[in-house]
Amino acid sequence: MTYGCVVGLGTGFGYVAPIATLVKWFPDKRGMMVGLAVMGVGVSPLVFAPMIERLIGKDPGRFAVTIPSTFIAIAIVSAAGVVGAAQFCKTPPAGWRPDGWQPAAAAVSNRENTPSGGMLATWQFYALWLVYFLGASVGLTAISQASPLVSALAKTSAVLTGGVALGIMSVSNGAGRLAWGSVSDRLGRRRTLLAMCVVSAFACAVLLRGATGFWHVLAGLSVAAFAYGGFLALMPSLTADYYGPNHVGANYGLVFTAFGISGYLVPKYFAHVVDQAKAAGNIATGYNQVYLILAGMMLMCAVFSLTLRPPRGKV
Repeated sequence: MTYGCVVGLGTGFGYVAPIATLVKWFPDKRGMMVGLAVMGVGVSPLVFAPMIERLIGKDPGRFAVTIPSTFIAIAIVSAAGVVGAAQFCKTPPAGWRPDGWQPAAAAVSNRENTPSGGMLATWQFYALWLVYFLGASVGLTAISQASPLVSALAKTSAVLTGGVALGIMSVSNGAGRLAWGSVSDRLGRRRTLLAMCVVSAFACAVLLRGATGFWHVLAGLSVAAFAYGGFLALMPSLTADYYGPNHVGANYGLVFTAFGISGYLVPKYFAHVVDQAKAAGNIATGYNQVYLILAGMMLMCAVFSLTLRPPRGKV
């Protein structure tokens, strides 16, 4: 109830609100600015994971004291940082535009004020939802499998610790959010989506080749995290592009349910596949099956990305 519902709701509020503000201030650079905002989510483990480990400590006899005190410390940091930063989130004045930027006339007249009901009446919403569900699947699975897989391989290879390897993944994840978002402003959202699908499929191919080699696994997981980060930058931008910025908070909240459902169903299913292979004594076969299926899902995502078009007419 606390972690799944209360913390989940708080995370959703904290995630959508800055995005809804940024797309209004920067309509000419939506991809880059949203990517910059969500990059914080990707790289935050680099700061908080070591801090939490240090606060909790390694003495089990003190966990009854250190764990509650760690939650209190996190609460103080969150209250000061999140609530404090939120005071700077202001809606731009009516009619505000960046200097020298002019939106397409059709976009203003047809899609500037599309509410959620109008969005749900278009096929583009369901296409966006499906692309998000499929596109996030590789990264979500890679992240869920990363800790046990990398930690186990790190013990046998003695190259890097599991924590350092996961830190590299975290940097890749955060960098992907900013990089793909910035690229989409120049290359276009649909082309960037296709490129992300190709990179994700390539990551699956790398993992298929080297499910038991430390460097192969780390490279594959890092590439998967890099591509996955882009979906978190592009999908809010696409939602604002298609349905306007005025209702983007509610509209993207509905699109974002694809991410939540993918995060619940996909890693859970593939964890079951890996557990079955492990019980049969051939865990490498299980990982190969996982990433072969995921590669197929990314090809499906690429096909659906090709169908994306802005809604026509008033919605």
